[in-house]
Amino acid sequence: MGRALEPVANLQILAAHPHLTFRAGRYVYEITRKDNQSFYTGDRWRKHAFGAGALCFRPGQAGQTYVLQVNDRFYESRLSFYNDIQGLDFTLGFRAKSRDR
Repeated sequence: MGRALEPVANLQILAAHPHLTFRAGRYVYEITRKDNQSFYTGDRWRKHAFGAGALCFRPGQAGQTYVLQVNDRFYESRLSFYNDIQGLDFTLGFRAKSRDR
């Protein structure tokens, strides 16, 4: 638990996977990386930089869930990186919007 939160800039998974995509219905989500900065695009976020204050919550060795900082607010990302599939999928607790079905 000591390393449960980590700055996004330090994440080796995002460095090793500089362009991650996930499609759900008509929505396409992406996490892209340039140098030490990562960007999240999808649903209401239009190429939003994670920012210096963005964090990653790491639940054990299963994967990573990202926390976006927008102004003074923090938002759990709809997507997480899962080690078993080496890619993105919905964060536990989120599901596809009903209009996607």
